[in-house]
Amino acid sequence: MRTLTVALTRALVVAVLLLIVSAPLAAADEPTIPLNKDQRISDNINAHLIQVVVKGAPISNEYWVEGDPGNYIWPTLYYYYENKGSAAETGHLTVRFTDDKGDEYKISDAGTLDRIDPGQRTGERTLNVGIPKDRKVVRMTVVKGFDEYPYELTYATATATQTTTPTGTTTQPAGTSTPTRFCLGSWALPLFIGGVVILGTGLRFSRYGRK
Repeated sequence: MRTLTVALTRALVVAVLLLIVSAPLAAADEPTIPLNKDQRISDNINAHLIQVVVKGAPISNEYWVEGDPGNYIWPTLYYYYENKGSAAETGHLTVRFTDDKGDEYKISDAGTLDRIDPGQRTGERTLNVGIPKDRKVVRMTVVKGFDEYPYELTYATATATQTTTPTGTTTQPAGTSTPTRFCLGSWALPLFIGGVVILGTGLRFSRYGRK
């Protein structure tokens, strides 16, 4: 029993240490580029562009790529629709990502199933596409028929977090919505402290059992 307790406490400490090491690496692997812009896509519907997150894997299995999916990164746009007009209408959005070699990747939202009533908004939605992992996505363009509205994607630096400025005409909404994410780093320290306490308790019981 004493040997099992010591082994379990040691395993817990190792797991916590791995969490502490992997948490900052996971954050670094998924750069987040804030947008927080409204883009009008019809007479009634605006698409509120929240942010682009460059993920290491697709957020669903509906996207197909050639070869190993691990050879790709996945720029993912978070957004929602809002009806700023006077008539109910469905939402539909088409965007095109451009990488640092000039290659382009177009993706479209099939649209909302139900019409959005005036003054109402949808829940958060996503659009993502795979690009080779040796590339860097540098621009996202909203395509509206023959009109295009490019947004330069400016990555955060070590000293300051920058936001993008679109060249198209946009309006800034009163509020924004940010997706909630579970952060491993926020739990790492409490788990580490708990592991150390448990380890110390296990060792005390171990010494007591040997007396």
